[in-house]
Amino acid sequence: MDTGDRAADVMRRPGAYGIGNLEQALAFFDGFDTATEFAFLNGFREWLARNGGDGPNLTWNYQASQLVARRLGTGAGDAERINEFFGLVREFLTAGD
Repeated sequence: MDTGDRAADVMRRPGAYGIGNLEQALAFFDGFDTATEFAFLNGFREWLARNGGDGPNLTWNYQASQLVARRLGTGAGDAERINEFFGLVREFLTAGD
């Protein structure tokens, strides 16, 4: 399974990878990016800054969590927050094609 297929599988069934909340999803993808020598999410921080994040000098994890919170508000559940983050990752990966 290549990197893209693995990431798609994680986003399809996050519970199978121990992901139950947004913080765990962020940590998982941070580790996933590290394992690919920062190639998988290369440019994500800058992309987030251009697409509603807080600025390119902040980590992608922080920007993504803040963007998810702004888009969904305070009443969103864990599954909604995870799906919103995965949507951001998908948008970024699609924009890179």
